[in-house]
Amino acid sequence: VFSDAKFVFYALISIWIVTLMSLLANTASNYFSPTLASICDKLNLSYDIAGVTFLALGNGAPDFFSLIASFSGGVDVLVGVGALLGGGVFVCTVVVGLVAAFCPCDVSKAVFLRDISFHIWAVFCV
Repeated sequence: VFSDAKFVFYALISIWIVTLMSLLANTASNYFSPTLASICDKLNLSYDIAGVTFLALGNGAPDFFSLIASFSGGVDVLVGVGALLGGGVFVCTVVVGLVAAFCPCDVSKAVFLRDISFHIWAVFCV
Protein backbone atom coordinates (compact mmCIF):
# COMPACT_ATOMS: atom_id res chain seq x y z
CA VAL A 1 0.00 0.00 0.00
CA PHE A 2 2.81 2.43 0.93
CA SER A 3 5.36 1.32 -1.68
CA ASP A 4 5.03 4.60 -3.59
CA ALA A 5 4.61 6.86 -0.57
CA LYS A 6 7.35 5.94 1.86
CA PHE A 7 7.28 9.41 3.38
CA VAL A 8 3.62 8.95 4.38
CA PHE A 9 4.44 5.55 5.89
CA TYR A 10 7.34 6.93 7.95
CA ALA A 11 5.27 9.91 9.04
CA LEU A 12 2.42 7.66 10.22
CA ILE A 13 4.79 5.31 12.03
CA SER A 14 6.50 8.28 13.72
CA ILE A 15 3.15 9.68 14.87
CA TRP A 16 2.15 6.24 16.15
CA ILE A 17 5.40 5.84 18.12
CA VAL A 18 5.08 9.31 19.66
CA THR A 19 1.46 8.54 20.61
CA LEU A 20 2.40 5.23 22.25
CA MET A 21 5.31 6.79 24.14
CA SER A 22 3.16 9.63 25.45
CA LEU A 23 0.49 7.15 26.57
CA LEU A 24 3.14 5.07 28.34
CA ALA A 25 4.60 8.15 30.04
CA ASN A 26 1.15 9.33 31.09
CA THR A 27 0.26 5.92 32.51
CA ALA A 28 3.52 5.66 34.44
CA SER A 29 3.14 9.18 35.78
CA ASN A 30 -0.46 8.78 36.88
CA TYR A 31 -0.46 5.20 38.17
CA PHE A 32 3.03 3.76 38.67
CA SER A 33 4.74 6.68 40.39
CA PRO A 34 2.07 7.32 43.06
CA THR A 35 1.85 3.61 43.82
CA LEU A 36 5.62 3.36 44.12
CA ALA A 37 5.68 6.41 46.40
CA SER A 38 3.04 4.82 48.61
CA ILE A 39 5.01 1.57 48.85
CA CYS A 40 8.17 3.56 49.68
CA ASP A 41 6.41 5.39 52.48
CA LYS A 42 4.99 2.21 53.99
CA LEU A 43 8.31 0.32 53.82
CA ASN A 44 10.48 3.33 54.78
CA LEU A 45 12.56 2.99 51.60
CA SER A 46 14.25 5.80 49.75
CA TYR A 47 12.73 6.51 46.36
CA ASP A 48 16.00 5.73 44.56
CA ILE A 49 16.38 2.28 46.09
CA ALA A 50 12.74 1.42 45.54
CA GLY A 51 12.84 2.63 41.94
CA VAL A 52 15.88 0.51 41.10
CA THR A 53 14.45 -2.51 42.93
CA PHE A 54 11.03 -2.39 41.31
CA LEU A 55 12.56 -1.62 37.93
CA ALA A 56 14.64 -4.79 38.18
CA LEU A 57 11.62 -6.74 39.39
CA GLY A 58 9.48 -5.51 36.52
CA ASN A 59 12.22 -6.17 34.00
CA GLY A 60 12.91 -9.71 35.22
CA ALA A 61 9.33 -10.82 35.87
CA PRO A 62 8.57 -12.03 32.30
CA ASP A 63 11.76 -14.10 32.24
CA PHE A 64 11.00 -15.57 35.64
CA PHE A 65 7.43 -16.56 34.77
CA SER A 66 8.44 -17.98 31.39
CA LEU A 67 11.02 -20.12 33.18
CA ILE A 68 8.35 -21.39 35.59
CA ALA A 69 6.07 -22.12 32.62
CA SER A 70 8.82 -24.08 30.89
CA PHE A 71 9.40 -26.17 34.02
CA SER A 72 5.74 -26.90 34.66
CA GLY A 73 4.41 -27.05 31.10
CA GLY A 74 6.24 -30.13 29.89
CA VAL A 75 8.31 -28.05 27.49
CA ASP A 76 12.02 -28.69 27.26
CA VAL A 77 13.54 -27.14 30.37
CA LEU A 78 16.66 -26.07 28.52
CA VAL A 79 14.59 -23.59 26.52
CA GLY A 80 13.75 -21.59 29.64
CA VAL A 81 17.21 -21.85 31.12
CA GLY A 82 18.78 -20.94 27.80
CA ALA A 83 16.58 -17.87 27.54
CA LEU A 84 17.64 -16.70 31.00
CA LEU A 85 21.31 -17.32 30.33
CA GLY A 86 21.07 -15.60 26.96
CA GLY A 87 19.49 -12.55 28.56
CA GLY A 88 22.16 -12.47 31.23
CA VAL A 89 24.98 -12.78 28.73
CA PHE A 90 23.38 -10.01 26.64
CA VAL A 91 23.30 -7.70 29.65
CA CYS A 92 26.87 -8.53 30.65
CA THR A 93 28.26 -8.03 27.16
CA VAL A 94 26.17 -5.67 25.04
CA VAL A 95 24.69 -3.44 27.73
CA VAL A 96 27.90 -3.13 29.74
CA GLY A 97 29.84 -2.56 26.52
CA LEU A 98 27.49 0.20 25.36
CA VAL A 99 27.53 1.87 28.75
CA ALA A 100 31.33 1.73 28.79
CA ALA A 101 31.52 3.12 25.25
CA PHE A 102 29.11 6.02 25.71
CA CYS A 103 29.66 6.83 29.40
CA PRO A 104 33.27 6.07 30.27
CA CYS A 105 33.50 5.16 33.92
CA ASP A 106 35.54 3.00 36.24
CA VAL A 107 34.18 -0.53 36.49
CA SER A 108 35.37 -2.63 39.37
CA LYS A 109 37.32 -5.57 38.00
CA ALA A 110 36.24 -7.77 40.89
CA VAL A 111 32.54 -7.15 40.29
CA PHE A 112 32.84 -7.63 36.53
CA LEU A 113 34.86 -10.84 36.94
CA ARG A 114 32.33 -12.09 39.50
CA ASP A 115 29.45 -11.59 37.08
CA ILE A 116 31.25 -13.13 34.10
CA SER A 117 32.46 -16.06 36.23
CA PHE A 118 28.94 -16.77 37.40
CA HIS A 119 27.65 -16.83 33.82
CA ILE A 120 30.45 -19.14 32.69
CA TRP A 121 29.75 -21.43 35.66
CA ALA A 122 25.99 -21.41 34.89
CA VAL A 123 26.60 -22.32 31.24
CA PHE A 124 28.80 -25.25 32.25
CA CYS A 125 26.19 -26.43 34.77
CA VAL A 126 23.53 -26.56 32.06
